[in-house]
Amino acid sequence: MDFTKALVACLFVVTYPAHSQSNQERYALQERCSKQAAATFKAEWGGNTVNSNGGQIRASYQNHYNERLNKCFYLEISTTYKRGAETFKTLRLFDINENREYATFAGTETQGDLICSIDEVHCSSEQEFLRLLDRYMKD
Repeated sequence: MDFTKALVACLFVVTYPAHSQSNQERYALQERCSKQAAATFKAEWGGNTVNSNGGQIRASYQNHYNERLNKCFYLEISTTYKRGAETFKTLRLFDINENREYATFAGTETQGDLICSIDEVHCSSEQEFLRLLDRYMKD
């Protein structure tokens, strides 16, 4: 019995630093993902509002380091407002390191001429698109 307790105690001491290191690595990857996403957004958009004669585009982004897939995802969100026209929304999901686009949603509030696909799976609404995004943007 004493041998078993000693073995368990040794295993705890040996594996505890490795677990702690894993948390540090995970945090570092999340931080790197966040910084890459911020830099990408700044390079592509400059700010979050673009004005034109006919209207305005407002942009934002979200990022998520997906530990299961070991990927940094960048979700670019833009909404176009034009005088006399319906609001047009675009969401595009990228693996920021591979510069690979995984998903696109583009359409108006009434969903005429809707583009909606995630990894070659077609969807029929923004709500469905957001639900399907969970596999990338949540762990």
